[in-house]
Amino acid sequence: MRLFVALQLPLAVRRPLAETAARLRPRLPPARWVPVTNLHLTLLFLGHTEPDRLAALDRLLASCFAAHGPLPLRLKDGGCFPPRRPARVAWVGFEPCPAVIELQARLASAVAAHLATETDSRPFHPHLTLARPRRPWPRAAVDRWREAFAGPRGPAFQVIEGHLMRSHLGPGGAVHEPLGAYPLQEFAAGSV
Repeated sequence: MRLFVALQLPLAVRRPLAETAARLRPRLPPARWVPVTNLHLTLLFLGHTEPDRLAALDRLLASCFAAHGPLPLRLKDGGCFPPRRPARVAWVGFEPCPAVIELQARLASAVAAHLATETDSRPFHPHLTLARPRRPWPRAAVDRWREAFAGPRGPAFQVIEGHLMRSHLGPGGAVHEPLGAYPLQEFAAGSV
């Protein structure tokens, strides 16, 4: 199974991003656009995982998320990867939130230690991927993207749980299936 750990964002936060991207689309080179239903903040990509590891992974994720409080988030600024080169991924970032960085590091460390699974060694950069250019975008397209997504994007919001997701790849793109939801600390005890 192709798995990842993510934070789901409210539809009211995702929809305006998709609308801005749709208006911008005709002015950009071709890309594969992420459907609004698939927009999420990936905390950890686990890749291909054997089904017999699911029970241990479930316990581990529940423990990591329950030890962490709710996450106050707000989207801010657009950018592209790789930086300072023709773009292969177009994204929208987040205002700095040390709690998200802390949670992601805790998850990566726990998964590596307890499940003997390698995790991505690149520095974690919280973002939502909105597009994957078919051919790398030139500087003018990157500048257009950044300008369209400059500054804070919508109101602040709070995330109260994390998710284990399975990605099914197909000709029409990826379909994401939730396999588990893990409440963050305040909500793990049942207080809302």
